[in-house]
Amino acid sequence: MSQELLLHCNKIGLMGATLGSISFLSTLCVLLIYLLNQSLRTFTFRIVVYLQLSDFLLSLSIIMISLENFEQASSQDFCATQAVLLNYGVLSTSIWTFLITLVMLLSLNWNIQMLKHYEKYYVLVGFGLPLILTIM
Repeated sequence: MSQELLLHCNKIGLMGATLGSISFLSTLCVLLIYLLNQSLRTFTFRIVVYLQLSDFLLSLSIIMISLENFEQASSQDFCATQAVLLNYGVLSTSIWTFLITLVMLLSLNWNIQMLKHYEKYYVLVGFGLPLILTIM
């Protein structure tokens, strides 16, 4: 590998590590605030926390991708783990974003307690569907 290409890969890796770490830390911050503050344990904040859990995995995969840029050769297991986390994280984050938008839209006409009743289905779709699609 040429010296110029190696330098370019290191810059991309450093940028990915920085951005992934910022996302990772902000997700941890939201989760910590949720865990430490009892008054935030409402339905609406819980669905945001579900999104943050998905984003946590996505940011972890981005950090792994950037670490791979610093390695000369990475193992197949490392690459497979990174691919699964990235795929699951992107799918789950996208679905949770859709579900939050759907809840916001439905809350215009429905009582929030009615929407809260369906939370178990949101969790099943938001975490289960990406798992099925990732495994397939």
